[in-house]
Amino acid sequence: MKNVLLATLLATLGTASVASADSYFSITEAQGDSAIIELGSVVSDADGSVDVYTLEGGELGTLIGSRSVHAGANTNVRVPVNSAPVGDVVAVLTANGEVLAETRIDIDRN
Repeated sequence: MKNVLLATLLATLGTASVASADSYFSITEAQGDSAIIELGSVVSDADGSVDVYTLEGGELGTLIGSRSVHAGANTNVRVPVNSAPVGDVVAVLTANGEVLAETRIDIDRN
């Protein structure tokens, strides 16, 4: 009986989606036109990465920077990018091939 319960629990955990849990960005303000995107705190349910993409016609464009994050709260997350973005960008948090969270980041060129 004990083995049946353990097998059932493991099967359930194995089919649970990573994307169903709480992962998020805490960024709330516009960024300047810098070659570093500051995301503040990033909470991830699993080890993964934050990828920053250009925004082209409302769609994800070119990957311009990436940074690894660990499961849990990651504070002061800064992603170096190839060059200062000329328009808004999107940060995408992924783990195990799944998108856990994404956010649009306004770039203030003033």
